[in-house]
Amino acid sequence: MDILRRWALIVALTVFSASGASAASLDFIFEDQTFARNLEWTGLEKLKGQTYIGNIAKPYFTYKIQDNITVDAGAVLNMPFGEDNRVQTVDPLISLHYMFAPGWRMNAGTLDWRHPLLNSNYNEFQEYIRPVGQGFQIQGNTKHVRQDTWNDWEQK
Repeated sequence: MDILRRWALIVALTVFSASGASAASLDFIFEDQTFARNLEWTGLEKLKGQTYIGNIAKPYFTYKIQDNITVDAGAVLNMPFGEDNRVQTVDPLISLHYMFAPGWRMNAGTLDWRHPLLNSNYNEFQEYIRPVGQGFQIQGNTKHVRQDTWNDWEQK
């Protein structure tokens, strides 16, 4: 997977340098998510409680190639509180986004983990345990349809 990450970074840097990025089309974004989530079940002796406390920071650049195509390049830093190391993991954030219809977007690279799924169907704590996924994703948010389909090609 390291070879794939390096190749994606080279492609992203090539796009930035070959297209003559201007200040109007290149933006820096810093997303920060501080979380505290306590899971305690009463009456279920086989399930152990779990507490998630920490911070996930996503500093990245986004470059708009065309009106419907953007590229993101940066990093995802996972910093759980109470660990020996301040930053537990650092993963690359490299994505290509293609808006192919109003309300519809296809992503290749780093996945968007904000899924519009019911908690019983999706492990909502996945974003704290493993905040980065790599693969392909199609997201839709229209008047009549809201969906998210993805294929994560990397297992950690």
